[in-house]
Amino acid sequence: MARWPPLFAVQPFSRARRQGSAHSRSVVRKRAESRRGRNLLSESSVGLLLASLLVLRPYSAFAVLIDSSQVPPLLEMQAGWGVSLSEWRADGNCDVATGLVCDEGGFVTSMTLTSQQVPSGLPGPFPTAIGSLTHLTELALDLSTGGAASIPDSISSLRRLAALHLSGAALAGSMPSAIAQLTALASLSLLDSNMTGSVPAFLSALTQLTELALYNGAFTGVIPDTIASLTALQRL
Repeated sequence: MARWPPLFAVQPFSRARRQGSAHSRSVVRKRAESRRGRNLLSESSVGLLLASLLVLRPYSAFAVLIDSSQVPPLLEMQAGWGVSLSEWRADGNCDVATGLVCDEGGFVTSMTLTSQQVPSGLPGPFPTAIGSLTHLTELALDLSTGGAASIPDSISSLRRLAALHLSGAALAGSMPSAIAQLTALASLSLLDSNMTGSVPAFLSALTQLTELALYNGAFTGVIPDTIASLTALQRL
């Protein structure tokens, strides 16, 4: 009759297997902890990279140089107005403090000149060189002093213009039909001016217009019925 081996003969083998299994689990655990540590380091590195990009981005936007093609019209406008703005020159930076915002290529996309940038106001006439800044999407000028400044026909070249805000007593003459070609306009404001004549019917061509402000001016007559076709208009 066959006899089973004594139990004590099996125990050392079982103990060895248990010890081996424990060692294997320990190795697996250490490897998992190592991978977790590397993942945390990777996530931390990504976080630091994103944080550095967020810090550097405003400086990069501030330090964009004005493209050379933009300099001649900017210099001509300064000469026409008789003002001096330090960054409106070759190798100048697009600087909000001097009224300019540029895209990444250095093309002027926004020009804002108010009493903050030019305390004495901008005298007329309105320089025709404005039409050369064809990347403009926003133009805001305070034409408050000097001779009469009528809006030049060259403004029709600013086909990307979405906001046109002109104000001040030096702004005079009638509203030029060139404005009708600014079909991207969403906001048109001609405030506190000496512009004369009636509100033109051609404004109905500005189908993207959401805001039209003409108060405190010298316009006469009634608002034309064609304005009713501006279905996007929210403020009048």
